[in-house]
Amino acid sequence: MRIGIDASVILGPPCAMRLAAECELEALAGAPTQEELVLIAPGSGRPEQQRRTLRALESYSGRTSRISLAVDNLPGRLRGKQWYEKQHSRWLSLYRLDVFFLPYQLSPYLEKELPDIPVAVQVFDVIPIKFPHLARPVSLDAARRARDCWTKRAQVVLAPSRAARADIAGLGFPEDRVVVAPLGAAGGFRPREKARARAVLGLHGVPEKFILFVGSTEPRKNVPALIRAVGTLARQRAFHHDLLLVGQAGWGHAAVVDAIREHGLQERVHHLGRVPDEDLPLLYNLADCFAFPSWYEGFGLPVLEAFASGCPVVTSATPALHELSAGAALEVEPSDVEGLSRAIERVLGEPELAAAMVEKGLARAREFSWERTGTAVLEGLKQAATMRGREEARLP
Repeated sequence: MRIGIDASVILGPPCAMRLAAECELEALAGAPTQEELVLIAPGSGRPEQQRRTLRALESYSGRTSRISLAVDNLPGRLRGKQWYEKQHSRWLSLYRLDVFFLPYQLSPYLEKELPDIPVAVQVFDVIPIKFPHLARPVSLDAARRARDCWTKRAQVVLAPSRAARADIAGLGFPEDRVVVAPLGAAGGFRPREKARARAVLGLHGVPEKFILFVGSTEPRKNVPALIRAVGTLARQRAFHHDLLLVGQAGWGHAAVVDAIREHGLQERVHHLGRVPDEDLPLLYNLADCFAFPSWYEGFGLPVLEAFASGCPVVTSATPALHELSAGAALEVEPSDVEGLSRAIERVLGEPELAAAMVEKGLARAREFSWERTGTAVLEGLKQAATMRGREEARLP
C-alpha cells in the first residue's frame, strides 16, 4: 500500500501534534507489512523555499528506502488560486496513492482540491467546538472550518482515545469510521537515578522539592486552580515544595500571573517555559508529584509521560484522563480546588501511597507505545483505503 502523509505539521514548530506525527511516521516506517510512505509537502513556488523543505525532510527519508519525498514545486501562485488548486490536484494524482493520511486536524490539505484519494484525518480533540469558552475566537473559527472539511472529506478519522471518539461521533461523524489510536511515550521517559538527573539539571536552578506541571498555560489547562491549591498547602508550616511550570505561556497567561501574585507565591512558583526534550524526562523523575488539573483533554500525553517516568500523578476526573489513568492516578474534579489540594497533600505525605501509585503508573505506561500507535494508525489507513466514496456525515 502506498501511503501519502501530509508533512506540514512535521515542518512546523515543536508541539504535541508534531511529536505524534514524527513518532507515527517512524512506527509506520518500521511496520513489518512494508508499506511505501510518501511525505507530501506543500511548496511555495520559490526554489529557495523548496530547497529548505527538502533539507528538513531528508532526515526522515534518509532513514529507510521506504520513505520518499514529494515537494510541490508548481510555478508560484501568481496565476491564481483556482489554477493552482487544479494543478496541485493533478500533481498529487501522479503519485497514485492508496490513501492520504493527514496527521493533524488543521492540515492545509483539508481545504485543497484533492484527486479521488481516500483520506484519513487524525483529530486529537474537538475541545474548541465542545468548549468554545476555552478557545480563542481564531482557534474556534479554524476548528469549525476544519470540522466542516473532515466530516465531509475523510473516510476515516483517527482519535487518541475512546472519549475523543465519542466526541467526534457527537459531531455527526459515523462512529464506526472513527479508529482509536492511543498515543505513546518516547523511550526517554523512564525511571532514572535521581542524583544523576539532578546533576544534569543543576544549571536550570530546579528546586530541591517540587510539584510539576507540563503544558501550555492556556485556560483549558486550569493552571490557576493548581496555583490556588498550592497556595492552600503553602500556608502549612510543614509544606516545603515549590511548583514548577514547564511549557510555553499560552493565551490567558495573565490569569496565571494574577493567581501567583494573589497567593504570594512569587518565590515558590517557577515558570521554566519550554525545556530541551532531553531534560523533560529528568524533571518528571525529580518531581515528587505531577499535577495536571486540565478541564479537558483528547488524550493527556503528559500524564502518560509521568507514568512512564515513575512519577505519581494527580489529574482531572474528566473522560479522556480517567480513561488513560485507569486507577493509576488520584483523580479530582477540575473545579474542586480543595480536592486538588488534598490529593497533592496525600501524595506528598503518604510514602506508601506514592510508591503504590508509581508502580501502577509504570504498569499502565507499559500498555502504550508508539509502535502500537503505528499499528492502530495503519489499521485505520487500511480501512480508509477500501473506501473510495465520499459519504458525507450529517452535521449537527
